[in-house]
Amino acid sequence: MLICRLFLVQFYIFYNTIHTVMFVTQAQSVVNGLTRIVGGQKVDISSYPYQLSMQYGGRHICGASIIGTKIALTAAHCTVSLSASRIRLRAGSTSRTSGGQMVQVAKVHQHPKFNYATVDYDISILEVNPAFMYSANIKNVPISTIEPKEGTKVITSGWGTLRESSHTLPTELQSVEIPVIERSKCQQLYRRRGIVTIRMICAGAAQGGKDSCQGDSGGPLVSGGKLVGIVSWGFGCGRVRYPGVYTNLNNREIRSYIKRIAKI
Repeated sequence: MLICRLFLVQFYIFYNTIHTVMFVTQAQSVVNGLTRIVGGQKVDISSYPYQLSMQYGGRHICGASIIGTKIALTAAHCTVSLSASRIRLRAGSTSRTSGGQMVQVAKVHQHPKFNYATVDYDISILEVNPAFMYSANIKNVPISTIEPKEGTKVITSGWGTLRESSHTLPTELQSVEIPVIERSKCQQLYRRRGIVTIRMICAGAAQGGKDSCQGDSGGPLVSGGKLVGIVSWGFGCGRVRYPGVYTNLNNREIRSYIKRIAKI
């Protein structure tokens, strides 16, 4: 199943195999194939101080990243039809359930070209109020100005499930290191599953077993301490020949949107 990597009830998710939109009823707390960290390890927030738990109605649904004192980035598919007044971000805590600073989202800027069927332009900018209180565990991550080349080791993190069919999210933050896959190769791998555009970047272990998964959507993909992508979609989690697909923050249109809205 090829879908986005959020963990939520009563949400639209995207079944790209047939390019239709599925509706997850309240009885379905998990959908197979969404994103969480697979094959990684437990880590401390002090090593990932930009990492956020995006919560809706008090439940973790996606990840997000701090890029400014009042600005965070997440995936557009994480914000579809949501009211900003019900979205809160937990910063500065290894646990998704307690600790750190809880910040209210004041406004959601979902990319106007976001496409349900292809999950293209998968980015939303979140304005928060009050501001993040920077500390050893709460800091912004700079956005890279260079798209990483094939083979570059990148790190993704979040509170997503540990395996594809799991119905349980870990309480503590996880991360995994994976290599970037050249876009043309990724397009070939996904040629019968979905569309990999220039606004996407792929990363994953060739042998499988390492990936983002359900609950990691919207979270960071980092290279050399700089943000290069946003967890977006994939075919299952950690499957051989199917790397994770991330929003490419070095794409001209995506970067221009961030500069225009966030002034960063």
